[in-house]
Amino acid sequence: MKRNKVMRAASAILVLAVLTTCIFSGTMAKYIISDYTTDSARVAKFGVVVTASGDLFGSSYTKGATTIQDRQGNASKESVSAVDADTTMLVAPGTANEKGMTFAVYGKPEVTTKTTVDAPEGDGSNANFAQDKPFADSDVWLKEGIYSVMVKVAKADVVLTADNASDYYIFESAAGAKSGTFTQLTNATVASAGDTLYKRVQLTGGTNSAMSGDYYPLVWTVTTNGTAGSPLRGASAIADVKTAVSTALSAANSVPNVLLNNKVNVAWAWDFSTAASDVFTPVAADVTLENWENTSLEDLEDTILGEMIALALGDGDGRFIVAQDLKEVKYAEVNVVADSANKAWVAYAADTAPATAAAANAACLTAAFGARVTVEQVD
Repeated sequence: MKRNKVMRAASAILVLAVLTTCIFSGTMAKYIISDYTTDSARVAKFGVVVTASGDLFGSSYTKGATTIQDRQGNASKESVSAVDADTTMLVAPGTANEKGMTFAVYGKPEVTTKTTVDAPEGDGSNANFAQDKPFADSDVWLKEGIYSVMVKVAKADVVLTADNASDYYIFESAAGAKSGTFTQLTNATVASAGDTLYKRVQLTGGTNSAMSGDYYPLVWTVTTNGTAGSPLRGASAIADVKTAVSTALSAANSVPNVLLNNKVNVAWAWDFSTAASDVFTPVAADVTLENWENTSLEDLEDTILGEMIALALGDGDGRFIVAQDLKEVKYAEVNVVADSANKAWVAYAADTAPATAAAANAACLTAAFGARVTVEQVD
């Protein structure tokens, strides 16, 4: 019994020794060093707002005001209204849009940015524009030349004589897709079958002269931050409009903490009987032009464009427009450029339709403009 008490006492002493060793071991000398840091950050501001708004063209125009009658309710100079106001947009002599499209970039980002302007793409929400293809700009133009309207006349209503036979023409259609040609009568005998003759009404130029250069009726204006640029008109005008928009907005490229605040407006006008290039002056050899009785021939380029689109849309009623060689002018709706999202109506005097609007040799009858503005952070 005494031995057990001794063993218990020894065990207790051993446990106490172990506990004492643990306690004192933590207070023994050793090397130690420490350091720390903390940080936090918020996201850098981008805060750039890009807007593209407004309409260039409308389906109706109201006489007496100064801007287009479009889907936003603005008015214009001359009374014009499309047959299908829901889907058809028009331009015509005397119309204008002084409000037009506006592109704006605003913000003060804390990063370096770059602003670019390019062509938007068609999407599924607009059936008129092919999806995922670039939208292409186009202007209205009429190629230099002599154009005439051939008006149908019933043979039964004409008494042909040696004196008046040369006033009339017969239409000789060609096989396949080729354009037909009108032949002037040389005598009172009509060899072709059918009961129709045609009277030629010259709309541009005369026997010995043609228009002076290609005709572009639309005058474009780009206004940057309230300052209007020089009017743009002619072969490069529509491309110059896009360049002007791009130049103005690309000036907003910035280093951090610089305010972006640029606004660009695109507008157009088709002058009504005032444009200098809208007047044809005949040369001396054309002093007498049949059917026009020595008029000044103002606005005939406009007239031929209006006649062309009427015929293109099937409002022919036996009329034809012919080019200088009396070859029938035909019409097609083609891509503005190769594989573009949008199309344009064109006129051509050739055996086959052109592949694009730019390839047409008579006229482009559709105006179109679009731009996509993108602001992005750069390294």
